[in-house]
Formats: sequence, C-alpha cells, structure tokens
Amino acid sequence: MFIYHASKLIFMSLFVATIIYNNDLERGYIGDKKSTMAAVKCMSVLGIFLGCWVGNVSSVSAESVTTAPAAITPTFDCQKAEGEVENLICQQADLAALDQQMATVYAEAMKRLPKDDLATQKAMQRGWIKGRNECWKANDVKACTESAYKTRIVELQVMSGQLEVPNAVNLRCVKTDPTTLLDSSQPVTAIFYNQTDPASLVLTTVDSQWLLLGERAGSGIRYAGQNVMYEEHQAK
Repeated sequence: MFIYHASKLIFMSLFVATIIYNNDLERGYIGDKKSTMAAVKCMSVLGIFLGCWVGNVSSVSAESVTTAPAAITPTFDCQKAEGEVENLICQQADLAALDQQMATVYAEAMKRLPKDDLATQKAMQRGWIKGRNECWKANDVKACTESAYKTRIVELQVMSGQLEVPNAVNLRCVKTDPTTLLDSSQPVTAIFYNQTDPASLVLTTVDSQWLLLGERAGSGIRYAGQNVMYEEHQAK
C-alpha cells in the first residue's frame, strides 16, 4: 500500500516541476537560475518528505513483523485434526501448550526409562491419546482434556525420574471403613511432589503404588487417584 502512495508523491513532484518549467518556457525564462532552482528545491522537498514517509512506514512494518507473537500450535497437524477434542486443542492456546509439554516430557521419558519398559509405555501413550479423545463425552470437554494432559505429564515425570524426589513420609492408616484399601497393618510411604502442576502424591505399599493428583478442598488439600483418595486438613 505504501508503494502506491510513494508513486503518487513522485508523480506530484514531477508534475509541479513540469508546470514551473512550462511557465518559464512561455515567458522566455529558460535558463533563469532562480526558476530552475525553484523547481529543484520543490522536487527536493517532496523527495525528502517521500523518503521520510516511506522510511517510517517500512520501520513500522518491520517492527510489527518482528514483535508479533508466534502462535502456539500442538505437535500434530491441525489440518488433519479429527474429532471435537483435537479441534479444540488446535483452537485453545493453553491446550496446545500442554500438548507441546507432553511431547517434550514423553521424549525425555523414552530416553530415561529402561529398554524393557519402552514398548509398554508406547502402548500406554497410544491408549492415553484414545482416552484423551474420549473427553468429547464429558460435560466440560476442555476441563477433561486439560486434566488428561496434566495427569499423564506428571505420571511420566515421576516414573522416569525427571523430578527431584522429596523425602518420603511414613503414614499410619486407620481402617474405619470396610471398603478402605489400607489399614494400620500395611506400611505406607508417601512422597509429595509439590513442584508438579498440579501437586501430586505417590503412595506406596508393599505390593502396590498409586499416583494421586492434588486439588483444593475446603481448608486443606485432597489427592485423588484411581480408586484412592488422600486428604489433608490444616487443622490436623
């Protein structure tokens, strides 16, 4: 667009100079230094104005290009996105960022895990993707998708040793409900990973281990996992 305006200014400068020259020709003033200098000055002023204007436009345009933030995109091709969940990830920058983080954490996990575990984790990752895409059935599709990403990311970080392991805490469980999985006869250790998002907890017994994710609950925090829940209160 600025090239169009620049062309107009050049034409105007030449047009004005031509008028001055023709006037001199009619009056027999050709060769008069004053008239010739007037034409030159007119063209010079317009030329300077044109140069400044084009320079400013070019500078602003270049600045706009260099400062424009890059769009966050997921690791998969959005042109080939299938289903509601994948299309939502392409539309939401925060979900796309989680997809990027997932790819980074997963790649790092594949480097750290024993070779015998790689095939299992690859199968689990394929299963996780299918499970994530099932979030279209949830009442809140975005919340379900976000939770799926965060759960899997923490799981990979913990199991592959990507996090500094805090000191373990010994818990004493009291069986007050017949359906409770743990009781005082089973030693339980807890490792609280406050550096994950969300905060997480790994509970370990002699023969089982659970990964739980934290969420605020009243005056404390609740950690929930598959068929397991651990809750803390500030007063206790």
